[in-house]
Amino acid sequence: MLEPRLLISFWSKRHRYEWQHHVSRLRGAVSLTELAQAWIRDHTQTFESSTIAAAAAGKLCDLFQEMGALDEAVLLAQAAFFIWERNNVVDSPDMVECLLALGKVQYSRDEMDKATVSYERARAIAERAYSSNSSEMADVFWALSLFFLEGKRDYAKASEYVEKCYAIRSSSTPPGYLGMANCIENRAVILMQENRPADYVGLLETALELFEKAPLRAS
Repeated sequence: MLEPRLLISFWSKRHRYEWQHHVSRLRGAVSLTELAQAWIRDHTQTFESSTIAAAAAGKLCDLFQEMGALDEAVLLAQAAFFIWERNNVVDSPDMVECLLALGKVQYSRDEMDKATVSYERARAIAERAYSSNSSEMADVFWALSLFFLEGKRDYAKASEYVEKCYAIRSSSTPPGYLGMANCIENRAVILMQENRPADYVGLLETALELFEKAPLRAS
């Protein structure tokens, strides 16, 4: 199931836990480090390595990062970009989630300068690859807002990306109530961190009302 074409064909964020369970089962026979190294050896050492393999490596990077296998996630990210560079690919939507996953690893290791580069590069590629009002673009803005809020504590940047995310979520059809609620909640958090006067209770009550409107399976 980790063969690149199969991985791309069956990959789904909704089935993320099933993928984690599948990789965990493989862990019983081989360590995650050995699994990552074997996958990289099998799919990046030939001239025929394709952008499909790069996309698959990027998705595995994201998956391994979520499982806490940080060293392996970095190896997979490096493999993905090695293939992309060898194929003269400078912009691809598949790079976005890989860069965001790499940024999370770097942030968790307190490599804030590297993380900032990864997050900002993900944003730049996303803005060229996605429609400006797409849900994918909103996801990227949300990821950046969390990084600048929780990681760098750059509240001006965090606020900028929260508002960009909110604008997309609120203008979608139907509105993305869950995403709107998250944005309003973080808007209140940012204002509190900056010690700015605001109706914090009112903001949180609005967020709660939106949470209640959100479909149970919203993402």
